[in-house]
Amino acid sequence: MLGAALAVFGYSMFFNTLAPLPTDLQTARGSIASAEANSRKGSIHTIVFTIDGRSEHFAYPGIQRDINGAWSRMKIGADAVVVFNDDDLSSQLVDVWGLELDGRQLIEPGQALDDRRTNGRWGLALGVISTFCAGYMWLGLRRGRRPR
Repeated sequence: MLGAALAVFGYSMFFNTLAPLPTDLQTARGSIASAEANSRKGSIHTIVFTIDGRSEHFAYPGIQRDINGAWSRMKIGADAVVVFNDDDLSSQLVDVWGLELDGRQLIEPGQALDDRRTNGRWGLALGVISTFCAGYMWLGLRRGRRPR
């Protein structure tokens, strides 16, 4: 059962990354008002930050390149230019597709799409491996139930 659940999770990760780059990207400019790095097992998995004068909470996910470099440059008051997509109005976090801090470009929308697709390929690999494992276990259970 766990193998089937992991397979579904992996395939959904992959299919979510097939979408093209959003066409309705917006840009926010200002200084960093707050920043928080969420860690798991000793490594940063998401940076959540806000910009002065904006209500959005921006999320820079760990699947993007150089999250540690982004965190080291993410100082309160630093000038920021954020390219984002706010199509899910129910979400409190906004996806970052581009980020520039103090004039240094950290990620562009094309790079963000590449990083998301790379993560999706890992999801596809997880889905395929989990499917084989679940199939192997299912066949083993069926063989064990046959009368001899």
